[in-house]
Amino acid sequence: MKKARKLLILLGLVLALLLTACVNGDPDATTESSAPDQTKQTDATNGSTDTTAAKTAPVVFPDAPEKAAVKALPEKYDATTLVTAYWEEQFKFSTLKNTEFYFSIPQIYPFSEDAVACQQEIYELFQSDAEWPLMLLEDNGKKAVLLDKREDIFFDRDQYRMCYSYQAGCCNDVLSIVIRINCMDVPRSDYHVFYLDLTTGKRLTAEEANAKYAVDKADIKQAVEAFYRQTNENVDENLDYYQANLKKTVADENIGACRAFCTEKGKLMVVADIYTAGTVEKAENLIEIPA
Repeated sequence: MKKARKLLILLGLVLALLLTACVNGDPDATTESSAPDQTKQTDATNGSTDTTAAKTAPVVFPDAPEKAAVKALPEKYDATTLVTAYWEEQFKFSTLKNTEFYFSIPQIYPFSEDAVACQQEIYELFQSDAEWPLMLLEDNGKKAVLLDKREDIFFDRDQYRMCYSYQAGCCNDVLSIVIRINCMDVPRSDYHVFYLDLTTGKRLTAEEANAKYAVDKADIKQAVEAFYRQTNENVDENLDYYQANLKKTVADENIGACRAFCTEKGKLMVVADIYTAGTVEKAENLIEIPA
């Protein structure tokens, strides 16, 4: 009985060893079968296997400017003294051909509480709008994809140029600042206009600013219609879509929604919607009002 028990124990150990070999079995075979697939997945995820490519330092958006104490307006001022560049930088990404970003963020002289608040709002506008493309560009080497966040912006691996800029001007005691955000390869821009009353320090609406500028709606309509005809000069004006878009462009509602502002050189401009027959129904454009 003792011999039989020993034999059974011995057989049990042999079986245990055989089972272990089957489970852990051929470790080299397991490694060879799975490792290449994992490597391929990693390469596909990263979009590039070239580790020698030039690396671009991560883009860091600047910290928000400190909340400035309110100061009295200087005795002599113009747009260049009231609005200066808080941060200007141009980025080029060597791993993405022709890819560059240009930022020019305005800094407003803190002549009132509304001016300080307006400054913060403008900064947040730049930051929120630029955040998603900058994050994408920090992933150097990954394939760029079409983004759906904004219909007028595309992201292409070979060409993507964005410009964040501003203009400022003083006219009829109104400081106007227009922010332009545009993709330089798409014929469309987004405009944001801010107004501050230099006599009261209060922020103005577009309607209040237009009244202070004393812009005649008839003049705006004439300039907008001329712009529409110029941009469609190669289109037969007898076509139905030409006339339909012209009618919507010069409609009282559209003309009334135009936002006027003054440039540094004193030229009066308006941001106006021009209706199109393209992929978007309408696009904002900057149009000069003849003196």
